[in-house]
Amino acid sequence: MDHPPPDPTRPPLLFAVPDTPAAGPVGPGETFGHPGASAHAYYRRRRAAEWTLYQRTLPLRLAGLALTSLVAGLAVDQFVPALAGWAGLVAAGMVGWRLRFRVSQDARNWQRGAQGERRTARQLDRLARHGWVVLHDLAVPDSPANADCDDSRRGGRGEV
Repeated sequence: MDHPPPDPTRPPLLFAVPDTPAAGPVGPGETFGHPGASAHAYYRRRRAAEWTLYQRTLPLRLAGLALTSLVAGLAVDQFVPALAGWAGLVAAGMVGWRLRFRVSQDARNWQRGAQGERRTARQLDRLARHGWVVLHDLAVPDSPANADCDDSRRGGRGEV
């Protein structure tokens, strides 16, 4: 298929969509896909795996918490017996806070990425009023990858 030479009055295309007709009628205001869906699904899988690993180590964590509380209580009991119970509780609280479940930074990055994709989608959806079609989070055939976002002008060619 021969393409005409580029128009010098228009800025260069950063991304060209092939001149193939859409699968169905495409009108202004249409968007396809769910922005951030695959990133959020990966975050949920990652968080579930981390929670499973945390649950496996929970008995050891609880034993360490009890031991810390006991040692702190016995140490303070040597100097101020009236505060031994409180010292054990404070030590248990501090160690418990440190040993609580926290999602890894990598998983939080995937969650933030999904939020960013949703924010970007809200901005791109404004283009639909001007004849653009916005595609979100589409799977790439025969690949685990996906296309997060694509904008194309009705008529076949688009710029991103």
